[in-house]
Amino acid sequence: MAWKDGKRWVYSITYDEGCEALLDHALAVHHEFALPGHVALVASRIGVPRDVPGSSYDGMMILSSEQIHMLCAEGWGVSCHGMTHVRTTPENADHEVVASHRVLEAALELPVTMFCVSSNNESYAHCESPPTSSARQRNATARPDHLITD
Repeated sequence: MAWKDGKRWVYSITYDEGCEALLDHALAVHHEFALPGHVALVASRIGVPRDVPGSSYDGMMILSSEQIHMLCAEGWGVSCHGMTHVRTTPENADHEVVASHRVLEAALELPVTMFCVSSNNESYAHCESPPTSSARQRNATARPDHLITD
């Protein structure tokens, strides 16, 4: 499935964490309206149950690499959502932003061009300038003033 009318970007629904349940509960609606979606994935949790005590998603199965590839073939997007879904701080920014991106791309064998900040808005400042110099060019947050349109 491609974007309606050949558009490169229109509107998308993002599924935080990429829970497998979206295949049973949401995918048919996306097909009905020819609207691809987007999954924001925690790099360390591909194809395994969510393991974040206290999270409403704890214990839910996360999409496998094969399922993510199937969605991408239908025009879905993928973003990195950190390594562990914790608040990003100066101390963990390199791990949560830079390393997570590498881990997710390796796990999916796909390019991942967007980073979606986890936790809360306090994380933005630490995601914009993580310690690794190459991170800045690979980090596009989902904040409106950071979106790139072409």
